[in-house]
This record gives sequence, C-alpha cells and structure tokens, in this order.
Amino acid sequence: MSFPSTGLTHYWNADSAFTDSVGGSNGTDTNTPTYPAGKINNALTCVAASSQYTSVSQVGLLGTTNTYTFNLWLKLSSTGGNQAIMMNYSTPGNPLFYISGGAVVHSKGGVIDLSYTWGAIDTNWHMWTFVGDGSGMRTYLDGNSTPVASNAN
Repeated sequence: MSFPSTGLTHYWNADSAFTDSVGGSNGTDTNTPTYPAGKINNALTCVAASSQYTSVSQVGLLGTTNTYTFNLWLKLSSTGGNQAIMMNYSTPGNPLFYISGGAVVHSKGGVIDLSYTWGAIDTNWHMWTFVGDGSGMRTYLDGNSTPVASNAN
C-alpha cells in the first residue's frame, strides 16, 4: 500500500509484524499476539486476558508533543468494559486512548481530559482518527468528527 511521505514520521501496517517502514521504531510483541485477516491485509490482534500487546519505544508522538495524527482501523472484540487502543509507554497500564462504555476517552498522566460518547459502538471494522493540533483534539469515527475539546492537549 502506498502512502504520502511528506511529514510522515512513522508507519506501522501490522500485516505480519509491527514494523515501522518510515521511522524505524519497530514494535516488540509480548506473549505472541496474532496477525489474522484484517480490514486491509492482516491485523494485529491482542487478547487482554493473555496479556498480549505490542510495544514501541517513545517515538515523539505520544506524551512529548501536542501535535499528532494517529489513524487506525479498529474492530472491537466486544462492546463492554474498557478497551485500550493505545497506552502511554512511560506509564504502563495507563491508557492514552481507549473505549469505555460507548465513549472514546483520551487520558494524559492518568487524568481523563476528553470523553466523547459516539452512541452505540459495535464490533464491526471502523476507521478511527485522533488529531491534536496544540489547542485541542478532534476524534473522527468513519470520517465523522467530534467537537474540538480545547483542554485535550
């Protein structure tokens, strides 16, 4: 798959490994997550009960800057409980972006600074995009945007 390279600092396609084809910050699998068929080619699948995850060193994207775009195809295995999307590397177990009871939650340093309810979140594939511009964060689900939250960064 081709992608624009201008301004792109990292790209992980997660087809068979979590390899960064742009920035060289490759992921390390723990407890053997799998790579079954996904929305486009394969997809990284982690089972929380098996403590499966993929870690990437701090790459300047999370926790060190207020300007970022994070985009992924996501298919939840269930709609209940808290389901981490990305966790803050510097504070293991502290989600940065997660789904909780139909809401998308953004947390910094253990403090929730944005929570937006989308309504019914299902177990189908959806495109999620998180954009921070230094003055707020906007979340997109399948191209539809949330309101800007000025305290999100």
